Amino acid sequence: MGLFDLFKPAWISNDKQKALQTVEKMTDQTKLVRVVQEALHYDVRKTAVKKLTDQNILADIAKKDENEYVRRSAVEKLTDQNVLVDIAKKDENEYVRRSAVEKLTDQNVLAEIAKKDENENVRRTVVEKLTNPNVLADIAQNDKHENVRSVAVKKLTDQNILDEIAKKDENENVRRTAVEKLTNPNVLAEIAKNDKHEYVRRDAVKKLTDQNMLADIAKNDKHKDIRSAAVEKLIDQNILTEIAKKDENEYVRRVAVAQLTDQNILAEIAKKDKGEHVRAVAINGLTDPNVIADIVKKEISEEVREFAIKKITKLSGGISIMSGSSLKDALMGQAAYCLKCGTVITFKEGATLAMNRGYSNKVMCKKCNSVFSVILTPSSMTLS
Repeated sequence: MGLFDLFKPAWISNDKQKALQTVEKMTDQTKLVRVVQEALHYDVRKTAVKKLTDQNILADIAKKDENEYVRRSAVEKLTDQNVLVDIAKKDENEYVRRSAVEKLTDQNVLAEIAKKDENENVRRTVVEKLTNPNVLADIAQNDKHENVRSVAVKKLTDQNILDEIAKKDENENVRRTAVEKLTNPNVLAEIAKNDKHEYVRRDAVKKLTDQNMLADIAKNDKHKDIRSAAVEKLIDQNILTEIAKKDENEYVRRVAVAQLTDQNILAEIAKKDKGEHVRAVAINGLTDPNVIADIVKKEISEEVREFAIKKITKLSGGISIMSGSSLKDALMGQAAYCLKCGTVITFKEGATLAMNRGYSNKVMCKKCNSVFSVILTPSSMTLS
């Protein structure tokens, strides 16, 4: 350490933390200006700027300091709109310009910057502050960057302009933003059928309510995601049944089946559909445990069988077959469906079979010979 180091201010130290701690305690404005001018670390200079109050000094720093972070800190403390306009138009750094833009209030100046600034992030920041619908419409239709156009579109309310953008913008994300703002069902239907990008079509479908339009899309669109989005909004059980039985895509059929209520149709699909997940969804809609038990006997998928048996258990909670008024008769008469094949196991018969095979405190299915632990009460029997 040289002799000079003994006398230099702590804020000019090479130790940044030491310098910062010193500046944070300072209040003298003249000394803070010296810190901004002479400190070795830009973080130290920024901290000093944040403690300054003189608008003329802050303006000078915001315009002339060589470090963009220091200039930005000064801009954040400025209140003079003329100075802010000058910086917003002229500073070489986009982040400094954006900080200035965020403090501007003059809509004409903002409109000028929105159209002229070379940086899309600056233009986007400006658009977020614009309120003039004509200026916003111009930017939404003509800005060269899709992110700027999207921000402008979000602020539009004119349905004719939104209609044009939703149909004509070259970027699918801009079109999707426009679709979110559309209210005309005919325009939405046209976009849902004709847009070249499936995400745009799907967004349009989600806003439709006309059942005829939705049915047409649900039956005829070439993309499964579009069809399924339309199916989710259908309420006509006949159309849903047709789609559930005929659509070539398993996922679309599943969406349709999930909305069906007719027990006979659900049972038919649960027995016949080639997709095991479709069959499981159909089973989930059934309410008669006996119908489900009949399906279980013929189901080839172990996963679907297990699901069906759980559904039976949920519906029945164990089947009560009371055979007398005594506790013993009540216990002996309890029954449940086999968790493997769906056959009804009475406790008396199942326990006897299990004991004959050397199992204690168990029940055995007479059909598939599966063995289960059992929880028995006078009103229910549960297998595990």
